Parts: sequence; structure tokens; C-alpha cells
Amino acid sequence: MISNYITIMFYDLCYYIILPLACVTGAAGLYYIADPDNAKTKAINASWNLTKMYITLSEKFDSFTDNYISDSSDSEEDEKEEDSSAKYFIFYNNEEKNSYITDEINDEIMKHVEDKIKPSIMFIKTKIGKEEYFKRTNSPRDTDTVYNTLAEKLFIQVEFVTKDNNGKEKVLDIHSNLARFYVNNNIILDRCFLEWYLEKYYDLNEIDEYELRIFDKDVNMLTFKSTECVSIENDSYSIIESSTIKKNETVAEAVEHEGAVEE
Repeated sequence: MISNYITIMFYDLCYYIILPLACVTGAAGLYYIADPDNAKTKAINASWNLTKMYITLSEKFDSFTDNYISDSSDSEEDEKEEDSSAKYFIFYNNEEKNSYITDEINDEIMKHVEDKIKPSIMFIKTKIGKEEYFKRTNSPRDTDTVYNTLAEKLFIQVEFVTKDNNGKEKVLDIHSNLARFYVNNNIILDRCFLEWYLEKYYDLNEIDEYELRIFDKDVNMLTFKSTECVSIENDSYSIIESSTIKKNETVAEAVEHEGAVEE
């Protein structure tokens, strides 16, 4: 009886899956022999459409789990509650890999930062609800930074792509931590940002030549050069040249700025 059931299952498998797959594979092989150029084009398009479908379904599944599945108990949620008004100032030197974090800003701290750290990038970090957000800044004394966060993710996949000495691609998915940087008026994904971001989240300390491959929320595929970055405004993004980013303010400028405010 069991052997008959197994036999029937086998024939069903052959009929519904293996046979159609064999027919499709055979047809694709014949088409490739007859017209290899068009066959390659169609194969690339099919691969792209399958990738697009997978990413769309994956994003919808992640959204479902985020909205309907709780990841922690009530006691854990209580432990995670923090003062939402608390801010942390992050200073990082990309060349020396030096980092300095403080929860207050004054002349002494700014003097130390300028003398010892010489930051190439600065952030102000705060907590909104249960999530941490980072806003890039050129004026760390501006502690009243407004965090106008985005309602949905800009990108659903971001790949950091490099090549080894043999020209073989190495791909690193780096999108999982980007949501905390989706804040209006932020600038992200330039080389300076990536040197800090990849060291912080992926223990990657050296960056040579690279490109970024990105699927945005509308499942458009983009390729960024290492000279380009993303500017976030009005709940959307634009691609700009990294050379247009304003440089960090110096200690002298910061003190002058504070004096102007006090007057």
C-alpha cells in the first residue's frame, strides 16, 4: 500500500515538475543553438525579473514580520526604554581609525576633538521610540537637530562591490543597518561615510576601489561610482557628487558660532 502511494507521488512529481522543467530546458537549449545572442538577452532579462520578484516578496515578508511578529518580551521592552531626549556626538577620523563619543559638547571637548581626533565625519545620534537614528552634521553644537525620519526604506538592497587581484567580484550586502540613517537632510554612502559605516558594522577597515549596486524601494536597479553619494530630502533621494559635500566645521568656527548665538 505504502509502495503504491510512493509510486503515485513519484509519477505526480514527474508530471507536474520534472517533465515541464525538462521541456523548458530543452526548448531553451534549442533556442540558444539557433539564436545565441537573443537567447543570452532573454536569459539576462529573465534573471533580472526573477531577482526583482524575489526582492519584492522578501521586502513584503520583512514588512509583515516587523508589523505582526513581536521580537521581545514586555520585560525586554522595559529594559530598552531610554530617555528619547538623550543625544550622543560621534567623531571619527577615517585615516587614523580613531573614534570619540560624548553625550555633551563644550569648548574643552571640542578642543580635544580637534587636537586628538581631527574628525573627517561627525554624527549626532538619538533614539526615537525604540530605534536609533544618526544624523550627519557639520555643526555638532547644533544640539536641537531635527530628526525628520522617513516612513519607509529608501533602498531594499545595497551591495558593496570590490574586485580581488584576479578581477573576481566580491559582494557585501550592507543595507541591513542603513534604516537608522534614513533621515531627511542626511547625506550617506559617500566614501567618507562608508569608511566609518563599514568599520562600525562590518569590521571592514580598508576600502580601495568599489561601486555600489542598489535596488531602491521601487525596485529600480542603480549603480553608484565611488565619487557619488546619496542626498536625502523630502522623503526621497538624489544622487550627487561627493565633492559637493560641505566640510566639517573647525573648533574656531564652532566657538564663533556659539558666541554669535549667545549674543
